[in-house]
Amino acid sequence: TIKADGQKAVAITDHGHLGSVPELLSVARQEDIKPIIGQEFYITPNGGEKNPKVSNNHIILLALDRKGYQLLCSLSSEASKPGLFYRRPRIDHNLLREHSKELKHIVALSACLSGEIPAAILRGEEKEAQRLVFLYSSLFPNFFFEFMSHSQPNEKNKEEKQFWRDERFVNKTLYYWSEEYNIPSVITNDSHYIESRQAQQHEYLLAAQTGSKIEDENRFKFNGTGYHIKTSKEMRQVFHKDIWKKSLRSMRWIYDHTDIRLPEFTDRKFYIPD
Repeated sequence: TIKADGQKAVAITDHGHLGSVPELLSVARQEDIKPIIGQEFYITPNGGEKNPKVSNNHIILLALDRKGYQLLCSLSSEASKPGLFYRRPRIDHNLLREHSKELKHIVALSACLSGEIPAAILRGEEKEAQRLVFLYSSLFPNFFFEFMSHSQPNEKNKEEKQFWRDERFVNKTLYYWSEEYNIPSVITNDSHYIESRQAQQHEYLLAAQTGSKIEDENRFKFNGTGYHIKTSKEMRQVFHKDIWKKSLRSMRWIYDHTDIRLPEFTDRKFYIPD
């Protein structure tokens, strides 16, 4: 799908682990597509915090090179240790500060609506959101705002309509701050299946994973649509041309500066970084 669309790279960012990396590298090499290794980390301000409301924020970290990949492996392992793990493997701000000299080897994205910055924006805590912007931009030499859009403006469902408002409000705020604070941006799509026609199968899978019935209106499900691998044409249609042009420069920078040289993965050998 990606190669057929003429795309030259693909990133994978599983929640809380790097388990898909061997398959990504294997398939990417076969198809002559540049693999970008990443992880969607769960992050909390303070590892000792045991409040579920603040332990489920997200941040996207992408490796630029071999040292960046090694850092992702290290952070992923640290996230499961006592003092950080709470319901999920988590990293915190202090752990990032401990690795401050190595953070130049990775790219950080502000993540979806569950990211620390978007979540603070939606809570109406503008000063806290700005504080986090300054924190992230000071920690990460390569920090980018992330624009996402999975909502439709003509939704009649109350919950879906609110989701549209939330995504739109966060995108507008981040676009304004991107200009004001000179922070680059990227556009991304949260992809959980390959083709749009697989949306219903994904609904069934989520229901099975959570032990829910498909007819249960209160079961866990995704708001919005378009959680497939979108084509470049689809992405152009979703975002305003100004956001597209601005983000395209950033995405090209990430593509040009990503160079991960790792040994071949085989079924019998899993590479562990030094």
